Amino acid sequence: MNFIKKFWEGNVSMVISFWVFNVLIEQIIIGLLAIIFAFPLMLFMWVPYKIWAVVGVWRSAAKYKGKPIWPGLAKIYIVVTLGFFTLRFGRNIIYSLI
Repeated sequence: MNFIKKFWEGNVSMVISFWVFNVLIEQIIIGLLAIIFAFPLMLFMWVPYKIWAVVGVWRSAAKYKGKPIWPGLAKIYIVVTLGFFTLRFGRNIIYSLI
């Protein structure tokens, strides 16, 4: 439980928080949930993880002491992927209503 809090507060290195939790593990989770569950149930299980991962990466990027380009790129990636997800989610809702 201590790691979850440490990550949430941004106290895990940005490299680990971004590449491992925001990219690698998230893709594995999405793939497994897409195979096992229907889309609405997948959202219920994925959204809490995504919120945790995004907050952890964002806070870690704010504390990053290396080259300034890396935290900026991490934050841009987060904003863009959340934007694409919102568009896909909205499209799926519209298509389900038609």
